[in-house]
Order: sequence, then structure tokens, then C-alpha cells
Amino acid sequence: MTSLFSARQLDGIVAELRIEEGFRSHGYRDSEGNLTIGHGRCIEPGVGLGLTEDESIVLLENDVYRSVKE
Repeated sequence: MTSLFSARQLDGIVAELRIEEGFRSHGYRDSEGNLTIGHGRCIEPGVGLGLTEDESIVLLENDVYRSVKE
């Protein structure tokens, strides 16, 4: 797969979006009223991306590791 951006450009875009969007650890309503998480990930049914199963597995693994550590 060929990227339209270099790794350096992608890092810059991510850094800018992290600043622009901010971070919220719990769900919130964005400026359009859509359910959103993290750094602006829209999870509103029919509107946003939601989560992929792979992303959900990463969250689950992190939850398990955190619980075991505690």
C-alpha cells in the first residue's frame, strides 16, 4: 500500500489533531452532538467510524493487563 504522506508528515498530522481535538477518556458529545471518544473518534451509529474488532481487542487486552497488574 502506498501512502500519500511520509511517516514524518503523518506524525505531524497526528500531533496537530491531538492538540486540536484534545483527549477525553470517556464518551462525550462533540460540537455536532455526536457521541465521541478519545481524540475525536466519532462512534455515533450511522455517522462515525465506531471501533473495528481489532481496535476493540486492543482495548480488551489493555483492560485485562490493567486488571491483572492491579
